[in-house]
This record gives sequence, C-alpha cells and structure tokens, in this order.
Amino acid sequence: MADHHHTPADPNAAPMHTDVRESFDAGAVAFCYILAVVALLAGLVSGLVVIND
Repeated sequence: MADHHHTPADPNAAPMHTDVRESFDAGAVAFCYILAVVALLAGLVSGLVVIND
C-alpha cells in the first residue's frame, strides 16, 4: 500500500494544528503590550492635535 503521508511540506500551505504556537515568551508578550500602549497614546495625541487645529 502506498504511503502518501511522507510527502515534502508545501511552504505555501497553511500551518497545521501542531505548528501553531499556543504559548509565547513573557518578553514578547510585554513587547506587544508596550507597543499597543504606544500606538494608543500616539493615536490619542494625534487625534487631539488634528481636532484642535
């Protein structure tokens, strides 16, 4: 019987459930939160500047 499960991986294929990371480094998560706060503050400040001009 032919075994078709050992074909080379397609680099353009969507990731399988086993390839998806469910946990991230605490530093990476903190970086994302800091980036979100910076983007929020930049949007707030730039929005207030545009409205008040």
